[in-house]
Amino acid sequence: MNNETYGYADTPALEDHLGLKKYFDGLSSFILNCPEPMTIAIQGGWRSGKTSAIEMILKELGEHKDLIQIKFNTWQYSRIAGDNLFLPLLRRMVDTLKEQIAIKAKEQGKRQIIGR
Repeated sequence: MNNETYGYADTPALEDHLGLKKYFDGLSSFILNCPEPMTIAIQGGWRSGKTSAIEMILKELGEHKDLIQIKFNTWQYSRIAGDNLFLPLLRRMVDTLKEQIAIKAKEQGKRQIIGR
């Protein structure tokens, strides 16, 4: 059987092969030290590495337990929601926050009182 590779998988890179880690680390540091709420958009053309960058930044931020990461892929919802992404985004935020509150309550041995 031939083991030659043809093309590349369309999956996010898990390691930095382009020497961009210093930029990802800089953005992670900015996020951790920003005194005000901040919205950050990572934009680029198709297959430009947006998802890979986001995954590497989130991995760096994941080591900080006091942060709550809310992942929302607009591309997944754009076909069904069009320009009305507000409600799916809000739903994702609420669901993630509920999950995090339940985890914290369990860690502290408290009952969860939040309803659905």
